[in-house]
Amino acid sequence: MMKQIFFALLCSFSFLTLAACGSGSSHTNTSATLKVSLSGVLAPDKAIAGASFTVALPANVTPAMAGSAIATSVVTPSGTFAGGTQTPPEYNALTNTIQIALANNVVNGVTTVGEIATITLQLANNAGPSANNFPLTDISVIDTSGNPVTGVTAIVSNLTLQ
Repeated sequence: MMKQIFFALLCSFSFLTLAACGSGSSHTNTSATLKVSLSGVLAPDKAIAGASFTVALPANVTPAMAGSAIATSVVTPSGTFAGGTQTPPEYNALTNTIQIALANNVVNGVTTVGEIATITLQLANNAGPSANNFPLTDISVIDTSGNPVTGVTAIVSNLTLQ
């Protein structure tokens, strides 16, 4: 009789434990990290000095603000532009866009395409955007003489939700 009671309790405990292991999650993402990269074919005689672009933000996605300006932690030169400089990004709340201009710190310019910026944004109202929800426009890539670089564009290469 004791064995049957012990076995019944063991089975009940096992079922309760498994029932608590649902795949549902109540976790809500509160931030999104975009990686922006240069993509395309760079001519052998060209070196990239900088890039600028406008990123459109979907609904319920905004940059962190410090007063009326974007917080300094929102845009960071990274990848091939790591350690580079930038003009202060400009946020337009009416169009929900951010204008970004970056320069690398290599005197002779960068001769490869790849990641150039990390952008960290805030999510509201359980937003769950995908990378294609952040179109880039007004893209300009310049060489070390200040001339446009043809054949190279900027893309959102990665999106991580936290």
